[in-house]
Amino acid sequence: MKLEFQECRRVLLDATLKALRESADRINAIERTGRGDLPVTGFSLDLFPWFGDMTLSIRISSDWPCGRHAYDIGDWKHHDFLKSWGTDRFKDAGKFIQAFYQAGPQPERRDRAHLVFLAGAEALLDPRVAAQLQLLGIDAPVVEDRFGGDWYIVVDEDGSIRANYCEIVLANRITNRLIGGEGRTRCST
Repeated sequence: MKLEFQECRRVLLDATLKALRESADRINAIERTGRGDLPVTGFSLDLFPWFGDMTLSIRISSDWPCGRHAYDIGDWKHHDFLKSWGTDRFKDAGKFIQAFYQAGPQPERRDRAHLVFLAGAEALLDPRVAAQLQLLGIDAPVVEDRFGGDWYIVVDEDGSIRANYCEIVLANRITNRLIGGEGRTRCST
């Protein structure tokens, strides 16, 4: 299962980086602040393993706080910004996460979805994502093993676990850093 998880993380990271590189024009079309900055305050990898679907969403300063909390992704102006512009950059990765989700028996599927969300959080927290966002003019933080707020977001839309998986991954990294590093969840690529 560990190798499957690592492959899932790699697939999600590669798809995210590729989509960002190919979406520079779309991101640059976001209205800038009076200072000329992109007003991005959060970035979400939206995963739906049961449908084999995924996309990216961008939270801007006018979106937050919105609704109940900073994770009301469906209310963001740039929710699902790739598909809203007629792109389908995640087709192969979507097929992969759906196959990963469906590979176990029916009672394990919720557990396997949990692993997809963790792999997505690991991918989104990879420093290469922050670097790519920075190349696009977004002031994205590099977050490795310290709490970094709610800038990077992966949530389970079905609510099996009502938390930001990026915060779960960071909490595990901090715990592992403080107690000796065994069982660290971050996988190298």
